Amino acid sequence: MFSFGNVLLFCVLCAPVYVLPRWLYCRKKRPGNGFGGELLRFVFVMYLVALLSMTVVPDWSFTQYEGEGLGIEIYWRMGTINLVPFRTIAMYLRGHPSAVVNLLGNVAVFVPLGFLPPLIWQKWRPFRNILMLSVAFPLFIEFEQHFIGRASDIDDLMLNAIGILFGYAMWLLANKPRVRKGETP
Repeated sequence: MFSFGNVLLFCVLCAPVYVLPRWLYCRKKRPGNGFGGELLRFVFVMYLVALLSMTVVPDWSFTQYEGEGLGIEIYWRMGTINLVPFRTIAMYLRGHPSAVVNLLGNVAVFVPLGFLPPLIWQKWRPFRNILMLSVAFPLFIEFEQHFIGRASDIDDLMLNAIGILFGYAMWLLANKPRVRKGETP
């Protein structure tokens, strides 16, 4: 299970790793994105770091045993797999205490992945690219989670894909005037 402290730590550690090379690249190449475009790219990278730190980083914590120094413990075990569609969703809908967090969270956390790429890069605007992303990215996460001791669940994959497609629909609605003028969505 992830903690928001770990997410924040990963973002703080990764921010300079992104900002410095990007700043050097922009100084040399001058891509012309402007401050707003660069800020959107930074937000997207930090979103990906947060998302991946919540989903694919093994559980770990800082520990200190009596008489020893500070150390890091990593918990490594194989996870479970659910390949039966709607099994977990049905369990949550029958009144599981964390139903809202799990069902809505699995959708909401992936909405930016459908909204930000087409906003930032034109090549992500065609629906087929977002459709491939909505299958490939959650599939990667669910596959990898099995090997770090978390549950791999077909229902999570479906909910994540719905979140990405919902984010893309939001992008389409936000760009509706452009689409009417004949631009490619």
